[in-house]
Amino acid sequence: MSRRSNLRPYPTPNTPTGVAMAQIHNARSFEELYMGRVNSVNDVALSTGTTTIINHPFLHENSVVMFMPKSAAAAALASSIWVTPGLKTATINHSSAAGGEAFSWAALG
Repeated sequence: MSRRSNLRPYPTPNTPTGVAMAQIHNARSFEELYMGRVNSVNDVALSTGTTTIINHPFLHENSVVMFMPKSAAAAALASSIWVTPGLKTATINHSSAAGGEAFSWAALG
């Protein structure tokens, strides 16, 4: 293998470099955040019993996890929810659920 095969081609003037691409990505991320959009949002259906576990790469021990019930059955359980956050996971503790009560959740921090 020749040494020349390891060389990267020079970017053309109209092609963004890696640094420019990162700047474009960061600008879009900040714009999305400014508009109220975050990547740490998802849906969960409570499992039967008293605990449900959610996994997400943005969760950590100091996360604040907020819930929004998506049905009347979920709203009835909303006041009994408390969360134990962990690294990339959170345990939702709740009163006895029939299973399938749907919530949307968002994690901050």
